[in-house]
Amino acid sequence: MAPDLPDTFVQRPREFDRLKEHLLVPTCSGPVAITTALAGAGGFGKTTLAASLCHDEDIEQNFDEGILWVTLGQQPH
Repeated sequence: MAPDLPDTFVQRPREFDRLKEHLLVPTCSGPVAITTALAGAGGFGKTTLAASLCHDEDIEQNFDEGILWVTLGQQPH
């Protein structure tokens, strides 16, 4: 459900690896339901970074029940 990565996608390995580390906790015997949000000013690539995580093979394998992508906007109701 995550959006496709743009053709102009630039990897950010430091940020990507840090977020991935938080999602894949090696001490857990299996995945758990996780709600994750990235906060910050607009235009810094939070959405694209999150989408790249959702398309990562390790993430997809560990969350094999699926990943629900929800866009709330700036003033969700």
